[in-house]
Amino acid sequence: MNPVSDKIVFWLLCIPFFSLSIPRMAILDIYVQGKSRTFLKKHKHDISFAKKFLLIGYVSHCKQYIGHAKVFTYYFLFGFALEVLCLLFWLISGPLPSVQLVLEYFVKIKAYLYDIPIFLIFMITTKLGKDKKVTWRWLE
Repeated sequence: MNPVSDKIVFWLLCIPFFSLSIPRMAILDIYVQGKSRTFLKKHKHDISFAKKFLLIGYVSHCKQYIGHAKVFTYYFLFGFALEVLCLLFWLISGPLPSVQLVLEYFVKIKAYLYDIPIFLIFMITTKLGKDKKVTWRWLE
């Protein structure tokens, strides 16, 4: 692999673990607001696996901050679609090296439109809570 490919692999495999988990974490934190632990235990199988994976089921069961949850869901789905598209181009670039340039552009688009903004949003909208855990500023 050439150095460009190493950078692409880093942006395709390492960064999405964090950048896709940030909106997921925000939606799950919004989902548990106003619900007791026993309620969550009783109703954890009410949402199908596909809806849990795409976070759609959590948003439909939110009681508070529904607007925030919808925005984070759309942002998660946008990032997930970009990630799948980039991985497909990466797989195609093995047999067809001419696709490498297109892959680099998609990775840059993903980085500038999704990864960097989500990290900035996370830094701005979170704080260290009283119990030394990271909490969202709007969930006070």
